[in-house]
Amino acid sequence: MSLKDFAKDLQNLYNNMSESFSQYQRSTGVTCPATCGKCCDNPEVEASPMEMIPMALEIYHRGELETWLDKLMDAETPSACTIFQPLTPDKEQGRCSIYEYRPSLCRIFGISGWSGKDEKISLSICKKLKVLHADKIQQITQTEDAPLAKHWSLKLMQIDSQLITERMPINQALKRALEKVALYSLYEAENL
Repeated sequence: MSLKDFAKDLQNLYNNMSESFSQYQRSTGVTCPATCGKCCDNPEVEASPMEMIPMALEIYHRGELETWLDKLMDAETPSACTIFQPLTPDKEQGRCSIYEYRPSLCRIFGISGWSGKDEKISLSICKKLKVLHADKIQQITQTEDAPLAKHWSLKLMQIDSQLITERMPINQALKRALEKVALYSLYEAENL
């Protein structure tokens, strides 16, 4: 499978994933504020290089590969997501500069379901959302409808097991994905 085909398959899965989680947020009323960037300003956000391939290809097609590689030169040191564009000095508000191509964690964050050993579904909810929507969260009684992170992880694994196994800080993952795209561009530019 070519890198372009891989990215297309992954992007299709990402689109379905986004719709599932967004639909659940809308149905519960527990939605992320439009310009909230609190989760993006966390140096512990992780992804795999393979998850970042659609974003890396988009950066390549924009002609910004070298610019981004320079930005990510120190990616080995965990820091807040480089893709995040703060709108306020305190970084409480901002946006993803390449939102359409964000990795899976960015798509499931906010509110999602998880099942414990007893298979009972519980909700994982962002701290900020817990404060903003405390009243709505208390009214949620049907957690069975919540999209499960585990379910989507299995779908990712069906495309490529490295999508969920090789996790690292998001900037480092993007840098490695960009390096992979740069290498492919030397040999298979027409397939990118």
